[in-house]
Amino acid sequence: MGQRAWLVVLGGGVALAGLHLATATSGLAGLAFALAVVAGTIAVGAAIRVNRPARPDAWAALAVALGTNVVGIGLYLVHGAPSVARPSTFHVVFAVSYLAYGTSLWRLARRGDGSDPTTLIDASILGLGLGVLLWTLLLGPFAVNPSLTAAERVVAMAYLTGDLALVPLLAGLVFARRAREPAHVVLLAGFLLLFVADARYGAAQLAGTYAVGSPWDALYPLAFGCMAAAAWHPSAAAEPKAVEVRPQLSRRRLVALAGAAVLAPVTLLVHRTPYDLIGQVTAAAAILMILLVIARMAGLVRRIDEQSRQLQHLSRTDPLTGAANRRVLDERLRLAVARLQRDGVAFAFGMLDLDHFKDYNDTRGHTAGDALLVEVVRRWHAALREVDLLARYGGEEFAILLPGCGRDEALAVTERLRAVVPHDQTCSAGLVIVTAVGATDDLIGMADRALYAAKHQGRDRTVVAEPH
Repeated sequence: MGQRAWLVVLGGGVALAGLHLATATSGLAGLAFALAVVAGTIAVGAAIRVNRPARPDAWAALAVALGTNVVGIGLYLVHGAPSVARPSTFHVVFAVSYLAYGTSLWRLARRGDGSDPTTLIDASILGLGLGVLLWTLLLGPFAVNPSLTAAERVVAMAYLTGDLALVPLLAGLVFARRAREPAHVVLLAGFLLLFVADARYGAAQLAGTYAVGSPWDALYPLAFGCMAAAAWHPSAAAEPKAVEVRPQLSRRRLVALAGAAVLAPVTLLVHRTPYDLIGQVTAAAAILMILLVIARMAGLVRRIDEQSRQLQHLSRTDPLTGAANRRVLDERLRLAVARLQRDGVAFAFGMLDLDHFKDYNDTRGHTAGDALLVEVVRRWHAALREVDLLARYGGEEFAILLPGCGRDEALAVTERLRAVVPHDQTCSAGLVIVTAVGATDDLIGMADRALYAAKHQGRDRTVVAEPH
């Protein structure tokens, strides 16, 4: 089926959802659900063998989860389709499937280096916030319903509790991978459909209106179709892209955490309690305090971001002149050598030194010397291309890297730089023209020797070294 296999599998889920809607009022109600879990199990298992996903254990756990549903359906039919609220073996089997779902999500989101505990914390905050809402609307009423036995309460709450337990794992997948992989997006859609279907199932049970063959049950085949399609998506075969762990919070994550944090007091505010006025005032105050804390945190995040950018800039530039530092020079030299090896693109590397700079400092003062260095760098930057690099190597000595330049071009650039040195000062330079891979060793040493040759020949000149 090639690159479009996942669309075929997804189309099968849509077709089974349509089959459910067409047979909902007939004696075949539930047939589409059974076909969807059987087909989904087979499809995921086949994807593991054919599509070869990067994390086969995660997708195998998903296949186990769907397969567990197949066993549950079999037991359901063997037991003669008892009441959905009556405890039975098939309920236990369906509940176990959530353990396999959780294993699949955890394995997909796992980074392997354990370096980002904040992801788990943020995901737990989101899960707890949604848990309060779910408890208030559905789980709580089941837990205190006097018409249900203890076993029936457990059965009624099992699926929703399983969904709730998966929320932090889903959030962890989003936070850890930022939903960059299309396969993950399709999988997340499947779980969201499952959650909506389970929530509708629980609400109908609570109202006493649930009946086998409800049109809402068409969401289950869609959910299973999305899960199986995710395993077949081409992006599932690639190892998930490593996402840089950043210490700062993004605005979107901060908004998500704020929304989760206020869910509990908002629920208390709108839910009737024996102490309506007291509860509403307390909830409103809690919401206000949480939002103020979040606003304060957002200010700290902005400040940390700004300081981080400043530190990043300082770590790569010379604080006096604004030229690149030796760290950047080393990185760019490695890239130039790699490009020469890969594409054969020559480059020139040079060292420049202001002549008699010590005398300039001694006669005019160090402040004037610093001002001269700043002005030199400003003029040199204006005379270079954007792809060129100017780095301060130390004191009054600078380095230039000129990608794609041969001897004549590099010599012309160097002479242009020497010509714009202000205050009647002069500059000596040593150049190395690199056109062969074997001539990339000790570039700095070769350029430095050419520079000192220029000094010994009387200064105010450029010497070009020819590497062996």
